[in-house]
This record gives sequence, structure tokens and C-alpha cells, in this order.
Amino acid sequence: MIALFFLLSAVVIGLDQWLKIWIVANYQLGETHSLIDNVLSLTYLQNTGAAWSILEGKITFLRSSPLSRLPSLFIYCFATKTAAYGFVSDWRLF
Repeated sequence: MIALFFLLSAVVIGLDQWLKIWIVANYQLGETHSLIDNVLSLTYLQNTGAAWSILEGKITFLRSSPLSRLPSLFIYCFATKTAAYGFVSDWRLF
């Protein structure tokens, strides 16, 4: 079950990154293409901050903040054998 969760996560993240790369290569900044009329469209915009451009230009902080917390999260999950959101109750690797 955990393998399926990680596989699905990897597929979703991979598709997300592929779509971002494709849009940067094929769209001009601000360009919009309608995929389904009046329902779904893609627009190329850039956000250099966090949500709604909060902390705009603070790239070093935005990159280092989550990276500094990841080791603590993994240590906690393995030490308590629990995972966030209750998806996994036992973190056995084999």
C-alpha cells in the first residue's frame, strides 16, 4: 500500500513538472490557451514568491525553510512509526 502511495505521488509530481516545462517552452509570458471553452484554460504566469507572491524575491529563504525541516520530519516518522495524515502506521522498509 505504501509503495502504491509513493508511486502515485511520483507520477503526479512528474506530470506536474513536465507540464510546467512544456508551458515554459511553448507559451509566451501571459499567453492563454483554452482547452475546453469557458471551462478550462492554461495561462503562463510567473510567481517569484510563495502563495500570492508573499515573500517575493526571498528565494534563499523559501528554498532553505522546507529543506531545514525535512530531516526532523523523517526522524520523527521513523522514531514513532507513524506518518502524517495517518496514511502509514508502520514504516518498514522491507
